[in-house]
Amino acid sequence: MQLWRTGWCFLVLLIGLLPSGFSQPLGGINDEKKINGVVTNSYGKPVSASSVIVSDTLNGKILAYCITNERGIYNLQFTTSQKSLFIQVKAMGYAFEAKSIPNKSAEYNFILVPKPTELPNVVVRPEPITKKGDTLNYLVSAFADTKDRSIADVLAKMPGIEITGDGRVLYQGKAIQKYYIEGMDLLEGKYNLANQNLPHLSVSAVQILENHQPIRILDSLVPTDRASLNIKLKSNISTTGSGRAGVGATPFLWDAGITPMVFKKGSQFIGSYQANNTGNDVSRQLKTLTIENLMEQLENQTTSNQTLQLIEAATPPVNAKRYLDNNVHLLTGNLLTKLNKELELRINASYLNDAQNRIGEAKTIFYTPQGDVALLENISNRLFTNELNTQFTLQQN
Repeated sequence: MQLWRTGWCFLVLLIGLLPSGFSQPLGGINDEKKINGVVTNSYGKPVSASSVIVSDTLNGKILAYCITNERGIYNLQFTTSQKSLFIQVKAMGYAFEAKSIPNKSAEYNFILVPKPTELPNVVVRPEPITKKGDTLNYLVSAFADTKDRSIADVLAKMPGIEITGDGRVLYQGKAIQKYYIEGMDLLEGKYNLANQNLPHLSVSAVQILENHQPIRILDSLVPTDRASLNIKLKSNISTTGSGRAGVGATPFLWDAGITPMVFKKGSQFIGSYQANNTGNDVSRQLKTLTIENLMEQLENQTTSNQTLQLIEAATPPVNAKRYLDNNVHLLTGNLLTKLNKELELRINASYLNDAQNRIGEAKTIFYTPQGDVALLENISNRLFTNELNTQFTLQQN
């Protein structure tokens, strides 16, 4: 009996020890951990929208991540076998905070120190070509380079725009019908004067006005597929222009010119004096280039029946600067002023004095049964031009 009682007591004692001997310890390293706290600044105010990250190393695997609420409170849950971890807090306008923590549930509060956040420089580049409705905008700075002088040099590199040898501007293969500067037609068809002398650095954009109807009363009534060109100046440009001067020897050569330009709201002025003997035919800047003006000149031109006609030396198929022997002086003044919203007065005046010497030689061979006959012709021309043109236009549109 005594032996049975001793065995029973031993069994009861063994059963009592089993829970502590074989159960998993509370708070084991692989249990889910909970970390929370409050993020405030040095003034005790909560810092909302700050990032709180728990990782196995400072820049290692992220175990948990959250954003503080409007009261600066955060709550994180994670599971890992790591013995030590890192918790870090990041917020815009505050210094970065990080600390090493043990792998267990706990509360960690952070006080962030204000620190300005330096953002990297951002360069915003506008599109070189944009379109709004029927208006196509070319950004001049996107097509210009250091070798360019006038706006004509830049126009020639813009897609869809072409400049012919005589200075005409074509868009999609068709001649433009109007050449505006800030929406005003100062030079009418003789726009080469502005195109060759307006510095491209003074121009912000070139606009192509597709399907443009220049007569306002016909707008939306008479459709057109013609395009016009408008020069948009930079906002700080009211006075600009160009100038040049050069002298050479053996033979004695000179080239000089000055072209002042004034653009104001409601009025524009372009004047120019140019002279040279280098073969630069500045008279082309007075040439009418739009189709409408060319047709008008043809209609007004009288037919003359000449019995005799001067035989001129043939011009070679190369740039005129390579062969032209000239002595030219050009003086022009152009003024446009708006009298009211619809009425404007335009004055265009020019004087051209040009002397040209041309020497040509032609050889013609006739092959006959009796033998070859060679005809040698020497042609020497001396051409003098003195031309004064004035035009006053009062236009209501």
